[in-house]
Amino acid sequence: MDTRAHRGYVVAAGSTVNGRPYTLALDCEPTPLPGWLASLLAPAERPAYRPTAVALPADRRGRYLAAARSPT
Repeated sequence: MDTRAHRGYVVAAGSTVNGRPYTLALDCEPTPLPGWLASLLAPAERPAYRPTAVALPADRRGRYLAAARSPT
């Protein structure tokens, strides 16, 4: 398997690139991914979600209802 980074591609046996097929060179189990590399590839932790209260004008609901009722 050949892998590339950003804006790259991944190919394996059976793929064809520029008219040339990739073939299997050695039939064996892949080597396990080293832990240090797996940790670098893991997604970053997301920050804690904190809901925020937003103060709305007192007449916002009334204006919304009036707009919904008015014919267009």
